[in-house]
Amino acid sequence: MKTFILILAISLLVTGCQKDGSPSNGVPVTYDLNFELLKMDGSVYEDGEVEISNNPFGMSAIGNNQFIWEDMGKLALESQTGNGVLFGIKCGGTASCDSDYLPLEFASGAEGRDIDENETWVKDKYWLLRYPNEDIDTLKIHDVRTKSPDSRTFTFYINEQQFNVIEGLSQYYITIQK
Repeated sequence: MKTFILILAISLLVTGCQKDGSPSNGVPVTYDLNFELLKMDGSVYEDGEVEISNNPFGMSAIGNNQFIWEDMGKLALESQTGNGVLFGIKCGGTASCDSDYLPLEFASGAEGRDIDENETWVKDKYWLLRYPNEDIDTLKIHDVRTKSPDSRTFTFYINEQQFNVIEGLSQYYITIQK
């Protein structure tokens, strides 16, 4: 009898966990940003030439040099698309890393889930991009979520100028030529 109960419990557990991973099943989606980083002549930067730093303070903090900068580098070839050579952030050495660099995860489907029917959830996130000549760009992502109707939109800004991106399924691509 114990064996039957154990087998039944394991069967229920396995069948209960076989979801396809789509957001409609309650599994939060993550939103990633990939970068195509080009020099003024159209050539591609090398790994580590462009750096990124999380900037939770927004535009007012640019003069502050207390940021921790991380190298950006080329994503693995299987992550590349027809958009050119794409860059991401350093992986961090976790076991889930397939390559040295990953797209920048900038949002999660879990954010803003607890809003009321008629509310709107708004959040701005900031990063700094530093180039070899010491130029610094501010990347701002304006995230807006509503519950009724259910929607989520992202608006991308470089130095407070709205910037067009290519949108895929939870993957966004931005080209910066500097």
